[in-house]
Amino acid sequence: MPRFIAVFVLVFSLGSVWGQQSQEGTAATTRTRIGGESYWYNEGFGRLRNLTEEDGKTLGEFRGHYGFVPFWISNEERDDSQAKAKAKGYKQMVKDMIAWLKDSNKEAKGYATKRLTELTGESFESPAEWQPWYQRHASELVWSDGKHKFITERKEK
Repeated sequence: MPRFIAVFVLVFSLGSVWGQQSQEGTAATTRTRIGGESYWYNEGFGRLRNLTEEDGKTLGEFRGHYGFVPFWISNEERDDSQAKAKAKGYKQMVKDMIAWLKDSNKEAKGYATKRLTELTGESFESPAEWQPWYQRHASELVWSDGKHKFITERKEK
């Protein structure tokens, strides 16, 4: 019995580290607090819905593995002043979409190709060309809010 209690306490403690929980709204929906990078990663994939603003926070839901998960993020963390988080989230999303190109599902490949072209301005004949391109330019990719896509910023040596 003591082992069970120790495991429960450990799991509960880790849960509070991975995602803080809070009660939001009149229905007392439990919402997970997410960070800026996670917000922009999910936004890039089109996984966010039911977004509202309330008391300096953005409330909404993101699509998880088993359905939609209620979340909240402070507007300060979400806003464009958090360009680093936005760029990191989008960059991780681009990397994951390139992996989708290896999928046999034509719909997933088509969506990934379309979204990669929108976010980078690049277009390739073959899905296999994306990975070498990303490896060459990953460190040079800078998010441009004005263009709503990545631009390549060559670093002078």
